[in-house]
Amino acid sequence: MIADHVGLHPVYLSKVYKTVTRETIGDYLYSLRMKRASYLLLNSDLKIADVSKELGFLAPPHFIKIFKKHFGCTPQEFRTR
Repeated sequence: MIADHVGLHPVYLSKVYKTVTRETIGDYLYSLRMKRASYLLLNSDLKIADVSKELGFLAPPHFIKIFKKHFGCTPQEFRTR
């Protein structure tokens, strides 16, 4: 969708983006989602499953796995710290 929006071929866009930023577009998007997740966990009473759904994850276990990889703890541990 991003490539279509900017009028570039997806493969070319990915290569240029990674060359310039040293991260993939996917990594950047996960980073944005994790930033939003941390905000929601600290500033709302949403359940972990609802945060996962809000961020577009199809399954809460996948969200928890990605969150733990990014922050080094589970969403619940992050919330209670």
